Amino acid sequence: MWLILQQNQADDFVIATGESHKLEEFVKASFSCGGLDWND
Repeated sequence: MWLILQQNQADDFVIATGESHKLEEFVKASFSCGGLDWND
């Protein structure tokens, strides 16, 4: 993150954990943050 902030020009960067996750896991986590059930 620090190195990204030191760039002179804006650009696109990917910050990742190196771990694979299913899209379903992301959707479940996103909906649960809003107190929703993704199956509804």
